Amino acid sequence: MEHEFDNKQPQSLKRKHQSRTFSSFVDRNISYILVLPVLLCITVVILYPSIRTILMSFYRVELLLPEQPFIGLENFINIIKDTGLLKIIYNTIFFSVASLFLATILALYSAQLLNKPYRGRGLYRTLLLIPWITPPVVMGAVWKVLYSENFSPLNGLLMGLGLRDTPFSFLGNTEWGFGPFNIPMLCLIVVNVWHMFPFMMVMFLAAMQSISKDYYEAATVEGLGKIGQFYKITLPLILPVLEITLLLEFVWQFNNFNSSYLLTQGGPLDMTNVLAVKVFQEAFINFKYSTASTISVLMFLVVLIPSVFYIKKRVQNEFKQ
Repeated sequence: MEHEFDNKQPQSLKRKHQSRTFSSFVDRNISYILVLPVLLCITVVILYPSIRTILMSFYRVELLLPEQPFIGLENFINIIKDTGLLKIIYNTIFFSVASLFLATILALYSAQLLNKPYRGRGLYRTLLLIPWITPPVVMGAVWKVLYSENFSPLNGLLMGLGLRDTPFSFLGNTEWGFGPFNIPMLCLIVVNVWHMFPFMMVMFLAAMQSISKDYYEAATVEGLGKIGQFYKITLPLILPVLEITLLLEFVWQFNNFNSSYLLTQGGPLDMTNVLAVKVFQEAFINFKYSTASTISVLMFLVVLIPSVFYIKKRVQNEFKQ
């Protein structure tokens, strides 16, 4: 019995030692252990698909091709020569820049109004957030009815006022326009601005509320009007928030898929087609995966340019400080 007790005691001590070793290992590496699941998710969901997409752009990968030959830069050359794709690139640039410009003006104006103390301000803030929190599918369905040729209340209003004798085709009009500047594209931009400006408004409003009232009181004493206060106090002080918001929105709108696909599927005659929808069409309708990958790589390079400039500027400012 004493011999058995002596054998059990070293085993229990060994287990305690192993438990302490494991606990100390966890304590030393707890930060890495907590980050590991996130890194795995990023690798599986983002990193691997991105690397795979870049590699596919140098091959010919199609559903009906049994082989996947390496073709180098041929996909990129074909895209540059494709006049139809150049039209879609112009559409994407016009759509993203016009949406960003109009939404910025509307967001700044709304934020300036909501920054003033008045009764019911909280209610107005909530109402203005509705477009942003509306699911894209719901947004597309509602605006498709509003723009409908047969059921649109807008057409009913125009015809009731005597401005139109027949219903107007908002999303199917191909008679008027110049390049990306056409009726269906303008209708898409209206929807996109309506959907995106609340986020920008919230960002600008948060920045405005962080500005001390002393600046405005001093400016009032100096005789500076409201417009002068906005350009000389408000705008310079919210500039860091303005820059990052514009950068984020440009990236999001350049890659925007919902507005074009849900309302027009890129039509009519590619007048509202954008690069994100074109990627979907090439990959899941034409099954030309290498072409879709090449377009995706070009989109990544385009949004990478302003991002690099912004990061470089921020780093330089940090070193100056």
